Amino acid sequence: MWKRDWGEFRLLLKSKGTKLTLENSAVFDEESALKIGWMARLRHYNRLINDYKGACRSALATDEEDLTYAIDKMRNASLVAFDFLRLIGIANETSTRKQFLKELKKSFDIVASKNPNDSATSMIGQAKILAIVRAVHIQTKGCAIQGELLEECSRVLDMLLPPESYNSPSRTLARKRAVHATVPTSS
Repeated sequence: MWKRDWGEFRLLLKSKGTKLTLENSAVFDEESALKIGWMARLRHYNRLINDYKGACRSALATDEEDLTYAIDKMRNASLVAFDFLRLIGIANETSTRKQFLKELKKSFDIVASKNPNDSATSMIGQAKILAIVRAVHIQTKGCAIQGELLEECSRVLDMLLPPESYNSPSRTLARKRAVHATVPTSS
C-alpha cells in the first residue's frame, strides 16, 4: 500500500469537465482511490437510471404510441440496477449474497421491532431498503446509494428474491397481525 501527501493535486478524468482536487492536508492512498471509484460508479449507475426513467416518463407523457419505447426504457433501467446488484455481489451466488440475505432478515427484525403496527408488506419494503443501504455501505467502504438507484434496486430485488428470503419469526408475527387486522370481529 502506498501513501503520499500530494498537496493540491488535480487529476483530470476522462470527462474534461471533471477534476479531482485534494486539499494540502489530504492523503491520497489506495483506500481513498477505491472510495472515489465507488462514488463514481454509484453516480454513473444513478445517472443511467435517471436517464432511462426520464425518457420513459417523457414517452408516456407525449404519445400513447410510444408505449413500447417506454417499456424498453424501463427494462433498461431494471438491467442497470441488476448490473449494479451483480457488481456489489447481491445478484450473484456468492458469500456476499448469502450475507445479504442474512442482513435482509436482520433488517426485517429491526423494522418489525421499531414499527410493529406496520403491515407486513410495508415492513418488507423498509427492510429491503435498509438491507440494500447497509450492503452498499459495507461493499463500497462507506459510500451511500442514491435515490433512483436505490428504488430501482429494490424493485429488481422483488424479482430476484424468493419469498422465503424474508421468513423470520418477526415476519410470521407481522403476517399474522396483518391477517387479524383485516378479519372483522363479531359484536
